[in-house]
Amino acid sequence: MSERPVLSGIFNRIKAITYPSNISFSIVTEWVVTEGAYKEEIKILTDRKDELYVDILKRNFHCDKEFAVKRFLSPLKNFPLYRPGLVWFQAYLNEVLFTEFPLFLETKVSRIIGGKK
Repeated sequence: MSERPVLSGIFNRIKAITYPSNISFSIVTEWVVTEGAYKEEIKILTDRKDELYVDILKRNFHCDKEFAVKRFLSPLKNFPLYRPGLVWFQAYLNEVLFTEFPLFLETKVSRIIGGKK
């Protein structure tokens, strides 16, 4: 059995009324692993993948069974939204890129109920 990521669900858009701003959310990772030591990393890169937008997570974990599913919840508080555009989430296990996906940072149009501020 080899280690592999399992993606249960992905969001791909975050909308903010103004930039720069911050939001809070959580990331859940799940790994199917065999016995051994592991290093998990979650990074977010800029649109061209040439600069680190933010380094979210570095975690070491160990599996002492022949086969196991490891799940982790990682709350992100005050995640920075610098400007609208595209960023890339990347998940690494033992310094090997396992998956990446785009995340679009968009501007949300404010709707005023009743026509007054």
